[in-house]
Order: sequence, then structure tokens, then C-alpha cells
Amino acid sequence: MRPFATLTRRSFAVAALCFCAPRVVSAAPGETRPIAEALEVMAGSCLDRESLAQQLRAWLRRDDIDNRISIVVRNGATDRSFSVLRDGRPVVERVLPRVEVECEQLRAAVGLAIAIAIETMVVKTVDELKPPPAGRPELDLAPAPSKPETSPRRSSSLGLRFLGAIAVLPRPAVGASADLSVPLASLWDVNFSVLATSSAHVELGRGSGDLSLVAAQLDACVGSYDRLLGSRVCLGGVFGRLLAEGSGYATSYEPKLIWAAAAARLDGSVRVGRGLRIVLGVGGVVPVVVPRLEVRSPQGTIVASETLPKFGAMFSIGPQLEL
Repeated sequence: MRPFATLTRRSFAVAALCFCAPRVVSAAPGETRPIAEALEVMAGSCLDRESLAQQLRAWLRRDDIDNRISIVVRNGATDRSFSVLRDGRPVVERVLPRVEVECEQLRAAVGLAIAIAIETMVVKTVDELKPPPAGRPELDLAPAPSKPETSPRRSSSLGLRFLGAIAVLPRPAVGASADLSVPLASLWDVNFSVLATSSAHVELGRGSGDLSLVAAQLDACVGSYDRLLGSRVCLGGVFGRLLAEGSGYATSYEPKLIWAAAAARLDGSVRVGRGLRIVLGVGGVVPVVVPRLEVRSPQGTIVASETLPKFGAMFSIGPQLEL
């Protein structure tokens, strides 16, 4: 089938949808006129006033039209065009390319285009803006005003973590921590935690020692836990005591040595329930106060010593509950 004919069949389907919708062009009783009187057709081989008026009556399903509306159809050398005017002023103008088709198809296509233009015009006058009768329902198609977007309220959270410490003590150790996170600003939190590790056994001289760490940590964190997957980066400091217990020596002491370090951590989390997340963290510590263990002879000479590592790593996993 030729291109114009194909376009015409598609247009029929569009028209069927358009004409099922409520009509927006209306006129008060007594303000209409026959469609043929509103139509002006300039010379053309297939297009004339009566044939187009017949097509418009069929598409619009009425014989009359608002008397403020007039239609002008033009036949050009390379195209065909029409204008729909209201009170003498153009409201809709369309240009149709000239395609050689049968006259019946041409009239149907032009009539359909004009009918759609008329049906989709919005004619509002003072009379049409009168309020509806009392008690009559009215459909308001105006979109509701959009509500300003607000970021979800962030709350404090409490977490419990199982720890793995590598190179923090002379030997790897495990431990646990509890932390409290308090939101400060949009993506910023302050995080306070306490931690304790198991004992790490170290051979030193003729004896041995068991070392463990008890500390508090304060971090500033930035990130987001609002979605299914969350992440944040924390920077802060750790301050605590290194507990040492010696054995196998003539005299064994149990010193409590000061230990402090700068710390950085990356946390990733996944939401597993309402207000509940599982958090996986990996971080590093750089001690700034590094204790040194020494074994001395009765004369005070150092016979063995052990210095704690200057860099360590911590891994953690555990639940975090929003309060």
C-alpha cells in the first residue's frame, strides 16, 4: 500500500482513541452553525466543501460546530494545509505533504486531521468558566502540586562487632567491640566505640608474656546507610592500655602500658531488616605511642626486648541496629 494510505489507517486508530475521551470544545445552546458554513476550501481536484463537510460530520459525529470556529483548507503546488480559526484568529495550523492517492483516501485523511485539531482545541470563554451547578461532581485534571523532597531522618545506631587484629599486637588476636554512631549533618556521623582483644602470647628471653589491648576509639565518619547497600569512611584515633603478664622470670610484672594510634576504616553494610544492618569493616592503625617490652637481668641490663608493630590492620563484622 502506498505511504499516504498507510498513514491514513494509523490515523483512524488514533482517532478512535481521541474520540472516546471527553470533548473539550463546547458552545452554549444557540451558538452553533452547520459544519459546511464554517468550512472554506480553496480550489483542488479532490477536495471540496461538501465532501470535506461530509467527512467532518462523520468524524465529529455531529452536524453543527461552534460558530466561533472556521476552517480554511488550501491546495498548494507541493503540499496541502489547513487552518482552524477561532473568532478569526488562527489557533491550529497543519501542513500535509502532497502524496498522490485516491480522492476518497485523501478526503478521509484531511477530514480526520481537521477533526482531531478541532477536538483537541481548548475553547474557554467567560460563559464556559461559570461554576458547575451545586451538587454536580467535577473532574479536575490539573496536576497536584509536587511536594518538596525531604531527605529521610537519620537516627543514631548501636553496633556490636567481632574483631580480627593483625600486627596490632606481636601476634594475631581476636576481640570484640561495641560502638555508638550519632548523626551530625547530612552525611556525617560521629562514632564512639570500645574494644578489647584476646591475649597474644609472645616468647621473650627465657620467659614469655601474654599481651592484650583494651581501648576506646573516636571517629568522624562520612557516608550513607539510607539504601539497601551502604558505605562510609571513618577517620579517628584510638587510645587505650596494653595489658601484659609475664611468666618464667625471676620477677614478673603486670604493667599497664599506654597505647595510642591513628585509625582509618572503611565500612560496607547491607540492610537485612527494618532498622537492622550487617556491617563489614576493614581498617588500619598507625600507633603513635608504641610500648616496648624488655627483659632485664638483676643488674639492670636488657637481655631481651620486643617492640609492638608500627602498623596494624583490623577486620570487623557484626550487626548494627538503628535506635
